[in-house]
Amino acid sequence: CCSPCLFTFDYDRCPSDKYWEDCGSDCPLNCGNYQNPPKICTMACRIGCTCKAPKIFLQGKSGACVLPSECPSP
Repeated sequence: CCSPCLFTFDYDRCPSDKYWEDCGSDCPLNCGNYQNPPKICTMACRIGCTCKAPKIFLQGKSGACVLPSECPSP
């Protein structure tokens, strides 16, 4: 017999510079792509906290949110 799947979402646990997304972009803006945003992205949903505009992820799809002007030089 199988036990039911239990999902717990941390809606209220996003830091103040982020908000909860049930189905956010799998290609969020970050310091590596904001000057040339991806033109094509998967249709997959990304569940979790995402940066509030005008902030973007420092790198990748999670972690610290920064203003674009705070991104390290390439």
